[in-house]
Amino acid sequence: MRKDFIINVSHELKTPLAIISGYAEGLKVNISDKQEDKDFYCSVILEESERMNKLVGQLLALAKIEAGNVLPEFEVFNFKEFLSGVTSKIAILTTNKKINLQTKVDNCEVNADLDMCEQVLMNLLSNAVHHTKESGIITVTSQVRPDNKLRVFVYNSGEQIPEEEQEKIWTSFYKVDKARTRAYGGTGIGLSVVKVIMEAHGNSYGVTNKPNGVEFYFDLDLKGESC
Repeated sequence: MRKDFIINVSHELKTPLAIISGYAEGLKVNISDKQEDKDFYCSVILEESERMNKLVGQLLALAKIEAGNVLPEFEVFNFKEFLSGVTSKIAILTTNKKINLQTKVDNCEVNADLDMCEQVLMNLLSNAVHHTKESGIITVTSQVRPDNKLRVFVYNSGEQIPEEEQEKIWTSFYKVDKARTRAYGGTGIGLSVVKVIMEAHGNSYGVTNKPNGVEFYFDLDLKGESC
């Protein structure tokens, strides 16, 4: 397992490093005198650097939580207000792909680690953006459950996940369609982070196929009868 993990990390870092090296070399030898070409080279270098930074950050978060070095610090916060802040951060990604992001959640107080909860939601939304075609739809909804939990749903239009793959996608670096995932810039780490954070909270998570798309979900503890 450790050997496979190292191989996968090396593979994920190799591609952006090769791209950065190639475009940096192009700038060094002044391969083009056009400013727009130079700007493009710089933007690619920045994008690939951010991709590596994201991967390393997710790996560190995953390792710390799995090792038990980071435990949830529970606090009460309003989920609807929290969601508004998260969606504003990801708006640039949905706008660039002309994705229609819709939210309709209960106005409830939840008890969870706010930073970890943001990681979960950001990872699920990023995953949804990656797998939603231009002009597609992403929705975030919620449901108050009888066991005093708030179940949050993140749906995206697009290809469904075969049932035999649905348990495997929570494994680090597992990709249902490697070619498709790479085209959309996925790292194969985000869902693993969701898994370990939800397990640290003692709450459920999962995925189901829906008409014309996929829906992920996770549970949060409600604060009393706040809904």
